[in-house]
Amino acid sequence: MTSISCDPHKYAYGPKGCSVLMFRTKKQRQYQLYVNTDWNGGIYATTCMAGSRPGSAIAGTWASMLKLGRNGLKEKARGILEAQKQIRLAFKDDEDIIVTSRDTSQTFSFTSNTVNAIAMAELLHKKMWTVSKL
Repeated sequence: MTSISCDPHKYAYGPKGCSVLMFRTKKQRQYQLYVNTDWNGGIYATTCMAGSRPGSAIAGTWASMLKLGRNGLKEKARGILEAQKQIRLAFKDDEDIIVTSRDTSQTFSFTSNTVNAIAMAELLHKKMWTVSKL
């Protein structure tokens, strides 16, 4: 593994628009930088090709992470992992649902040969669940 991406707006209650990309080494990170020496405003350098971003998303994310603190973030992570485990266990003996997620993560995935998974996702959405239909 050379890098890890994280979206703090999902789990740290930060505002959308802030993302974190961590690299194993400084050498790998250097390939993330973007520099345009032909820009009419002079040399333009940024940490990504998308250019600069408003500081409000970064400040909001920083504030939410400070508010939660290390223990608060760990508690949120534990809750998310426990929810995934409980959902996986709930479908364990269901003949119609095939659980495809086996790893400990925030992601729960399933398929079925008898149940329309897309229709099931739509029903769950009506119950306020956020389900990606892939």
